[in-house]
Amino acid sequence: MISGIGLVPPKMIYSNYWMGKNVSKVDACRSPMTDIAEHNILTVCNSDNITQDVFSEMEIYYKYLTSGIIYSLHDLSTVVHSDSDFDSDMVCTFDSNVFIDNAWDVMPTTYDKGVDNMKPQKYDVEVAVRSDKQGFGNKVGVYSNYSTSLFAMIPMFSDGEKHTDPKYPEYDCTEKQLELYKTGKKNRFIIGEEIDSTKTGQKPEISSDFNFSKPDKDEARYYNQSEIEEYARKFVEQNELVPKYMPYFFIYVRDNYKEKYTKYKTRMNEACKWYTYESIDNFVSGVLHGIRELKTKDEETFWEYFVSHCPLLLTECLMNKICWKLEIFEKEMDAIIKENWKDNDRYILMGYAKEIEITKSQEKFIREQYENYINGVKEIFNKKNRPNTNGGNKELYQIGKRDALLFEIRTELIKELKVGFPDLFNMLVKALKKYGKSKYDSINSFIWNVMGDDILDVIPLSDKRLKMDDTISADEIQGIEILGKNVVFTWEDRDIGEIQ
Repeated sequence: MISGIGLVPPKMIYSNYWMGKNVSKVDACRSPMTDIAEHNILTVCNSDNITQDVFSEMEIYYKYLTSGIIYSLHDLSTVVHSDSDFDSDMVCTFDSNVFIDNAWDVMPTTYDKGVDNMKPQKYDVEVAVRSDKQGFGNKVGVYSNYSTSLFAMIPMFSDGEKHTDPKYPEYDCTEKQLELYKTGKKNRFIIGEEIDSTKTGQKPEISSDFNFSKPDKDEARYYNQSEIEEYARKFVEQNELVPKYMPYFFIYVRDNYKEKYTKYKTRMNEACKWYTYESIDNFVSGVLHGIRELKTKDEETFWEYFVSHCPLLLTECLMNKICWKLEIFEKEMDAIIKENWKDNDRYILMGYAKEIEITKSQEKFIREQYENYINGVKEIFNKKNRPNTNGGNKELYQIGKRDALLFEIRTELIKELKVGFPDLFNMLVKALKKYGKSKYDSINSFIWNVMGDDILDVIPLSDKRLKMDDTISADEIQGIEILGKNVVFTWEDRDIGEIQ
């Protein structure tokens, strides 16, 4: 018998999940993923690519591990996944050829972490509390966002001389793009040090590459025009590669970015009408979604100004492009639902509920809680009631108030109805579907927010599933055209036993 240690060959993984889907190759991406070198293309072990005796041993030792990825001890995967080890670190795996075929084959980012100078110490309550305290105010998220910003900036510098740095022959990019990649690698080191600061207490020193230089107005006060222009040019050059702004898709990540972008568009609306004879929403979405081209000099002038002064990066980085595709899809779906499903008596989320019977008192109680939610949210987010947080984040305060309201309503529902979350979902739908369709948006929002993460337990438990098929020709079944494809939606029954 083999010992069970080191069964997985180099550059391979064992995964019950991917084997069950007959997937042969995946791209494993470290979380948080901050450098282009952290894509790890790996082969999935199966009975065809592993000798029978070894695979039999794998099935003995690994058969109960129905999720997760088992790595090989014989390769450098933990080096590729910077700062990772074998204590259940997070990794996301994709079988998409878009990821696999486009991953760059580059050297992993390595550096001296300097932890060898640490003295071994016994892990006790005092050490645990000290580590927790040192973890407060951790800026891993802040530094990870630097990488997001750096990647979003890369399309800005696609024009220029190809780099000639002999240390980076595999990087097919311009000189300035290579500088952004190098800054990202420095940021990888900073993130690693910040993660370790919870244990070491030592915060990383921030490179000047991340500091945005500001001009000294007093210094330039007595300059003539040419000197002022030269002074300004110097600061533009110093700051052009500094990650300061987040990409457009962040409006769907943080409410404050969406608010900044919305305010900016509102401020630019009149200028947009003057230059383009269109509203800001129509013009900007048309350009971003590739629906319209800039035809006049005025349109080009306005667009150049809008992009250069925007609080978000509107570059064609991958995540922005995906975001714009999803916006097009969402817009098409909204129009389709309003037109083709206007006579339907339920939304997709409600369609997952089972038909049950509830008492009149239960229905009344659920409706009262729904009204409490609607009125409470209106009061919390009413501009007249904006709180004074003494310099704190008002948006976070309001979100906290809403979450507290949801927790209270959720608790009351569970206490009064005395059911688990799957049954609660069915009861909510049963009681609230009787409202008019004009309230379906707010009802869906209420159900989704009250259920929280438990909604994920509800949908798989349904005895129905919504199937989407884009392989059916328009001659067979007339579906709905989405992104140029004939898509057919059908409800089908399923056996609960098929859900693992």
